[in-house]
Amino acid sequence: MQSIQPKNLSDNEILRHIYIMGFDKTSPAWVEVLVERMAALIDKQEDLYHEGFEDGFQQGVEHVRTDIT
Repeated sequence: MQSIQPKNLSDNEILRHIYIMGFDKTSPAWVEVLVERMAALIDKQEDLYHEGFEDGFQQGVEHVRTDIT
């Protein structure tokens, strides 16, 4: 398994490989890739949340304006 490179694997494959190999036998390079991927996923989720909140807020404002006029 030495020839497998973490950057060539999906997020799921990296996670499963680390789990199978064992946390104590995982090289720092693998952990670094996993952490980078997790950070990117968290950032993406936060961006989606904020976009959804802003869209929902704007729709609420438009709804209130329509009801008032």
